[in-house]
Amino acid sequence: MDYAIQALTAVIKLGEHTVTDRGTSLTLSNTDKDLADQLEIYERGDEYEELLNPADIITSKDSDNKELVQDFVQWVLSGDSQDVIASFHKEDRYCLYKGFATEDSEDVEASDELS
Repeated sequence: MDYAIQALTAVIKLGEHTVTDRGTSLTLSNTDKDLADQLEIYERGDEYEELLNPADIITSKDSDNKELVQDFVQWVLSGDSQDVIASFHKEDRYCLYKGFATEDSEDVEASDELS
């Protein structure tokens, strides 16, 4: 995260333009309000459904309870958990994760991407 904040700080100080995620601009607002006040946000991604702040479900390969891991993954992908995720935020703050439209997630398998 340090690099993203450093890059955003440089952009502001140089009077340049960039695209950044909401989490980075919120972090800057919480750590250096004076600098963040120099930001001018031209467009927010709120109205564009495809501009979500994606997150990965990460589990340990070495878990002693594979069934519990699979239950957790299935729960995260369920409509109930997506409602929790979409509504989780501090009062008067942005919700960073909107959740996603859920479908039957019975066939979800682990990604080989990080294997």
